This record gives sequence, C-alpha cells and structure tokens, in this order.
Amino acid sequence: MKFKPNPFIGRFLIFIFLMVGGLQTLFGQEISNINVGYVAELHRLEVSFDLDAPASQSYDLSIFLNAFPRGLRKPVPQASVYGMNLMGVKPGFNQNFQIDIKSLKLPPHEYEVEISFQGLKVSKPSRQVDTSSLAKNELSNAKKESKLAFIPKEFSKIQFSMDDFETDTKFVAVGVNPIDIGGQQSSQTFGLQMGIIKQRIGYALTLKYAISNTPSTNLVSNNSEISNLPANVFYKFNDQTTTNRMAIIPSFLFGIKEYLYLRAGLGYGTRNVFWGIDKYDIKWTKNGTDWTKNTVLSQNGIEFETGFNLLIRRIHLSAGFNYLGLFKAPESKAFSDAWAGIGFNF
Repeated sequence: MKFKPNPFIGRFLIFIFLMVGGLQTLFGQEISNINVGYVAELHRLEVSFDLDAPASQSYDLSIFLNAFPRGLRKPVPQASVYGMNLMGVKPGFNQNFQIDIKSLKLPPHEYEVEISFQGLKVSKPSRQVDTSSLAKNELSNAKKESKLAFIPKEFSKIQFSMDDFETDTKFVAVGVNPIDIGGQQSSQTFGLQMGIIKQRIGYALTLKYAISNTPSTNLVSNNSEISNLPANVFYKFNDQTTTNRMAIIPSFLFGIKEYLYLRAGLGYGTRNVFWGIDKYDIKWTKNGTDWTKNTVLSQNGIEFETGFNLLIRRIHLSAGFNYLGLFKAPESKAFSDAWAGIGFNF
C-alpha cells in the first residue's frame, strides 16, 4: 500500500527492509509485520513491528536511513527516536516508535529504512543477512503488508536539491501588456514566451512587439522644442502621438515549487515615441504636417525583466515586469511595463 503525498510537496519514497543482525543456532530471531507511516503534524516517521524471539533475550536495535539506491547512510540516534529505548528491547508484538525526521535534517531524496539488532546475551558471532535479496523480498510483499510510505519534505524547506523536482516540460505562452507604467502606448504590445524547464532549472525567451506604423522622420525634439528644424519653417505640436515597441529577452527560471518558478533576464529593448507637428510658413499659413522623435521619452538598450511562471497541469501562466533604461542618458526617461500571458505545457 502506498500513501500518496501532498501534490504541493516533494516525495521521499521509503523502501522498508529488515537486516537481521544475529542468529542463534537453537532459537529463531525475527522482526516481522513492519508497518511505516508518516505523521504530518509532527514531521515524524511512525514504525511498528513484531520482534519474535525467545522471551529471555533482550536486544539492541540500530536504525539507519540509507539514500536509495546508494549514497548517504544516516544513523538514527536515540535522541531522534520517540516511544522506545533502543537498548535492551524485549521481544513482543505490535511494538512501535517514531523517528523525528525534522531533527535529522536530511536533504530531499528517496531513503531506505534499515533495522538491525543484536542479542545482548548472545556471544556467538552474528551472520549478516544478504540485504539486497532481502530488500527485493520486502518490496515484493509491500502490497500485502503496507511497508511503503511517502514522506513529505516540509521538514527540509531550507535545503535545496537540484534534482528533487519531477518537472520536465517545454512551454509556450502568448499575452499582452495591460499596463504601460512608463507611458501610454499608442498601439497594443503583444508578448510571446517560450522555454524549457527541467527539474528546478528553466530557460525562456520573451519577445515583445507593438504593431504600428513607425513614422519616417529625421526630426528630433525634447518635451518642449525641435532641435534640428530647417530655417524658415514654423511649427506647433499637435495632439497626435504614435509609438513603437520591441524587446527580445532571454531569461533564467528557478523553481521554488514544482508548479511555481521565478524568472529573471536581461536582453535588448526599444521604445520610441513620436509627436505630431503642424508646419507653417512665415505668414503662419499651415502648409503640412510631420513627426518628430521625442528623445526624452524614447529608450533603447539593455532591458531587464522579472516575473514568474505558473504550471497548472497542461496550462502555463506567465507574468512579467520589464524595465528599459538601465543605462539611460540623464535627460531621458526610463520606460517600464507589465504583461501577462497564457499558454500550454508540452
């Protein structure tokens, strides 16, 4: 029987097997009917077992947690065991104790629980049981005897492992900029993001573009006047404005949950603002219109993006905040916007 873990937390698969530490020539010694569960409220592993041996004997129990299939071997000290003194354990049925998982500070992984014992009054040398074959036998009987359990990893939130997420997906999301923090866009900015995520790490590429007709002009201005207007040409700013927008930003993702990733990246972006003007002759007779690029409100160069990506089954949600103007000129104004998109995980 398997205890299904909470989907918001990782898994520690416990393969329970018994390693018998001593063997008497006249009497059998056996630990059986092992059951393991997890007490979420206490962050403890609960173990029950039967110790079938001569009643006149007493035994010292040793407990280990072994990283599966091989790796860290962690002895469980008496201080982390509740409900039983591991020294001088008497034979009996339905004996139980708890292991304080939080106190062991184990990194997220799959672990085997190993139990061995020694008879205090047995002086003959003990024979070590083949634990590999015994583990296979225990696993084959797991469905019958309920010896498998999942342990949530809430107790080790501060210990990050780069391989404890099962996330492995590619994604694509499309969206729009609902908020132009740095100034109103005359045309809607659209976004496209694509990327790949493997376990805790991911990479993405964000593309942003505003569909607009960029004016063809060589006139430039600040917020008050045009600096390169030809002689004998007079003008007034009218109320017409147009903008364009483009960005390409590679970014890095880091998972804090299997379904939630934080994102940050640097790339290149542009945002140009054009103001309309009415042109006049020397008698202030209107003779045409033109555009001038506002260099105070226009930006191009390195663009910073931060945000998050949310994975909900096959649905992928992405949101971000962009800042253009990290190395802007002193007289110019930085531009920032926020965007959100929705897509699919493949």
